[in-house]
Amino acid sequence: MAFRKDLGVNYFYFPKPTYKKIYVKDVLEDDAKTSDCIVYRKDIKFWKRDETPQLKPIQIGQINNGGQGERIYSINGHAITLSAYGGGAAGKTGAYFVNGKIRRLSPRECARVQGFPESFKIPVSKSQSYKQFGNSVAAPVVESVFLQILKVLNSGKIKRAKDLEVAAKKKYDYAIQTELINV
Repeated sequence: MAFRKDLGVNYFYFPKPTYKKIYVKDVLEDDAKTSDCIVYRKDIKFWKRDETPQLKPIQIGQINNGGQGERIYSINGHAITLSAYGGGAAGKTGAYFVNGKIRRLSPRECARVQGFPESFKIPVSKSQSYKQFGNSVAAPVVESVFLQILKVLNSGKIKRAKDLEVAAKKKYDYAIQTELINV
């Protein structure tokens, strides 16, 4: 993080991670709203994996050769990184095994993955919304960094105010004025 020199900021510490236990299953919409996200393919392979909830993506299978957008993940892990331009059968969101079906995430689910509030309106097409959320930075991360910046800038203002107060006291301090006169 960089600050202008005149602000007098010579330190910045990024906020600590929260390690909040949020999994893909926590952001899913009802099946009725995601029927257009189902991936129908015959070249799907699964393998047995431990699906114990983890704070990382849990790959449990693949579509075709398993390239980007062709990996199948458990809903008991974190979502994979959203991509604005990813390809494959489930490009941009990755594929998830949800209620016995393979599907990509819906735009609303992508918004939730990125930490946008439910009140956030998605006024663009499905394709554009995938690009929007793939290019986005997670909203809670932006908020946390911004609050840390405010703390640093406000602490600088407090320090400058104290320095000005000390300087003002020195200006009117009789002992210091006498020293200056006698120099």
